Amino acid sequence: IARLAAACLGLEADRSEDPFADTGDSSVIALYQAGIVEGSFENGERVFKGGDSVTRAEISAIVWRMTDYVAENLIIFSGHRIPVNKDLAQSPYDSGDFYSSGGRVYYEGSEYDAVYGIDVSFYQNDIDWEAVKADGIDFAIIRGGYRGCSEGTLFTDERFYEYIEGALDAGLDVGLYFFSQAVDEDEAREEAEYLISLAEDYDITYPLVFDWEPLNYSYSRTNDFDYSVLTGCALAFCETVADAGYTPMVYLNPSFAYLRYDLTELQD
Repeated sequence: IARLAAACLGLEADRSEDPFADTGDSSVIALYQAGIVEGSFENGERVFKGGDSVTRAEISAIVWRMTDYVAENLIIFSGHRIPVNKDLAQSPYDSGDFYSSGGRVYYEGSEYDAVYGIDVSFYQNDIDWEAVKADGIDFAIIRGGYRGCSEGTLFTDERFYEYIEGALDAGLDVGLYFFSQAVDEDEAREEAEYLISLAEDYDITYPLVFDWEPLNYSYSRTNDFDYSVLTGCALAFCETVADAGYTPMVYLNPSFAYLRYDLTELQD
């Protein structure tokens, strides 16, 4: 049972500690170090007594401790068991201060002032920017460019100039994003430089954003992408943007946050 429990929780023992007089089993030690198994004292020594029968009360206590351990130390996401990263700062926002209405997300907390925005690319077709501003939108994040998924060529969004001029004329704050298909840090820097060149002629007050997403086509050059280099690509992009005097940002969804990026490297 101890071995099954330790395997289920993904626990490994710190073998510098040997708390039990009657066993050196690594699974038992790992459960002890996690606060799940306590053992008992006999003649001044802590013993596990793994050959004895277990009462329902003892089983219940172990199950509750396992539940507490999971709640405090693990996130279960999309079938993956992921250790909570204690080195990451927690979000200061209270999830209860957000609500959805009419297809839009609102924030009603008292600690922060909310601004509302949209992200757009040529897929949005014609945009009435004065109507956007009148509808309570404060900023727009506009796709400046993208890398082709088959040959890796860089392109400017087909409606970039139209969109940025319309958004700025309507009085919106503007940031830009690049839809990345970078396969290494050099390509990520190239994408950042491309986006910076588009930003230079405009009053950009919001971030320049790295947006890497998989495109699942048979001809995609990222089909065999090594995700271990993704964080380095994001950093290369962000450092290039910061060096040019702009605010860098990384766009990601929960799947990429939990499974693809090393967020400890992206906290800035």
